[in-house]
Amino acid sequence: MPRKKTKGFTEREAEIMSILWERGSASVEEIRERLTGPPSASTVRTLLAIMAGRGLVADDGKGYAKRYHPRLDRAEAQGPALRRMIDTLFAGSSEAL
Repeated sequence: MPRKKTKGFTEREAEIMSILWERGSASVEEIRERLTGPPSASTVRTLLAIMAGRGLVADDGKGYAKRYHPRLDRAEAQGPALRRMIDTLFAGSSEAL
């Protein structure tokens, strides 16, 4: 059964995006070192490939030692993320927040 498409970011994707927003660009190893409970480099590469396919990140095209950068800025991601949180945790009520 195929995995359900995620709206917004998974927790790990959000962590990766935060690193990229802070640094501007980073290699797989630089990202891996900053993640909590550092996963393997191949796991990070897989996540970045998925994120690239979703249009969240892009790479510089330099073979195996690619550098990745965000394709959207933090402000573009904050609105939808906040809306999802309000909808999910506060039944759509910003007053309840």
